[in-house]
Amino acid sequence: MSKIRLKTKKTKFKLKNIINVFINKRNQNIFSTLLILISCYLIIAFFSFCFNWKVDDNIVSNSDFLDVISNNNIENAIGGLGAYISNLLIKNSFGIFAFIIPFALLILAGNILGFRKLRFKKLIFKLIIALVLFPVILCHFTNLTIYSGAVGIYINELLNTVLGKIGNTLLLLTIIIFYIASYINLTDLYSKFKNLIQKKKEILRI
Repeated sequence: MSKIRLKTKKTKFKLKNIINVFINKRNQNIFSTLLILISCYLIIAFFSFCFNWKVDDNIVSNSDFLDVISNNNIENAIGGLGAYISNLLIKNSFGIFAFIIPFALLILAGNILGFRKLRFKKLIFKLIIALVLFPVILCHFTNLTIYSGAVGIYINELLNTVLGKIGNTLLLLTIIIFYIASYINLTDLYSKFKNLIQKKKEILRI
């Protein structure tokens, strides 16, 4: 029993140390700066991928990690590592909506630095949904497979098989409406629109 208690105390002590690292203002600044740098790195790599993916795709798809990052023929502005990460997150995952990841990291960095208006906890759930949902929508309505990513292609094909193309279209349109409604107060928007029409009518009467 004494051994178990000792282990529990040690675990608590270690956990407290980890928490203290993030409470420390200096460490918060370092961590936030690191997140900002990673975000900038990913944004540049992703933008470069959009223009150079055709050149880099053959190298990245047919080589392992070490070969890619050491290849001199990579066109990505951030080099082999940038090409590899971009290929992984854009082509093989979330498509063009992988840009959500660096922007989420920027919001987290701002939150840590004290910009409380950037409510990361409230945003993170919606961002995760967007990361999965938007590639499917793009793939279904445009067939831009490279920008839809593997996630978009796979889920879209699965939904087409289960629901059929028409059923899938109706489902996605319903989800889009609910997603927009979660961001916009439709009642408030309607009242503003109604007031605008009334003002125009009053102006016309004058």
